[in-house]
Amino acid sequence: MEPRLRARRIAVRRSAGRRRLSILVYLGMAAAVLAVAAALSQTPLLDVDAVVVDGASATPAAEVVDRGGIGTGDAMIDLDLGAAAQEIVSLPWVARVTVERSWPGTVEYRIEEWDPVAVVATADGTLFFVGPERHLLGPAGVRPANLVELRGVTAGTSPGEGVAAEAADAVEVAAAMPPDLAEVLPVLSVDGAGELALGRSGGGVVQLGDADRVEEKLVAVRTVLEGADLACLERLDVRVPTAPVIVRAC
Repeated sequence: MEPRLRARRIAVRRSAGRRRLSILVYLGMAAAVLAVAAALSQTPLLDVDAVVVDGASATPAAEVVDRGGIGTGDAMIDLDLGAAAQEIVSLPWVARVTVERSWPGTVEYRIEEWDPVAVVATADGTLFFVGPERHLLGPAGVRPANLVELRGVTAGTSPGEGVAAEAADAVEVAAAMPPDLAEVLPVLSVDGAGELALGRSGGGVVQLGDADRVEEKLVAVRTVLEGADLACLERLDVRVPTAPVIVRAC
């Protein structure tokens, strides 16, 4: 074989061998890095050191941590944040939750809670807060002055259970009630036909009908309460909000 050709073939083989060796070295280094990373992920250095709850007021922080299922000592890299969020948002007071992993070892739950729109007495007489999605949030103790009490509706007996679907209109009206109106009209009742009425603390009732045009009806109520003589008031009918009717008992 001609010497130059032979030398060329030898050079090509040596170059290919060096490339193969380089590839093997790089693969070995990558495998070593992955092995170290995997080992570190399973060491206490990258375990959960703290679970922090922010924004929870009505919901005990310990209950949030327990429902989330993430505890100290869990491997940070293996956490299922989506599953934790799904569990926490099932708590009665929790409207939304954000779960964040902060390296090297902190998990934070940021909670947004429901604002109650009313209270309701259950079958055993316990007063519960009602959320805007028609579920019981938790015991109320006494009715706050800025919330109406629902009457004539069926409710569950424990947090997370609901108020009957027939009360949907009542919950919608309660959610729209300004706090100052709730102070003078503290009771929102539903009759057998589904008609809504507000009970006035000074006597008399306000007939609302259904929840249609609720904002207009509440404006009409406020206008009459502020400007009319309410002596001997028996009934204020705002079912047609542009033409309120006052009925007196004397």
